[in-house]
Amino acid sequence: GNVEERGRLAQRAGQELLTSEDSRIALAARIGTAEAKVEAARTRNAAEETALGILRSDLGSVDPYEAATRLEAARNQLESLYLVTARVSRLSLTEFLR
Repeated sequence: GNVEERGRLAQRAGQELLTSEDSRIALAARIGTAEAKVEAARTRNAAEETALGILRSDLGSVDPYEAATRLEAARNQLESLYLVTARVSRLSLTEFLR
């Protein structure tokens, strides 16, 4: 009776704890992935804003070769940020733990 009931109760409590822990870990992983995506987007937007600001401020005073060089550098930086964003968007807890 009472001992068996306590045993079942303890077993059920343990199962509930494990289930809730798994759920918490999965939620934390999803939140972390979302945070990483937001941060990557912020970084990308900041890089785009900086690149456009440089181009806008120097538009009339830079020779064409220097402008092309700066534009190419900004383009390469943006491509790198897009690559990082793409990798982060595919990140999952399973991939992170590998």
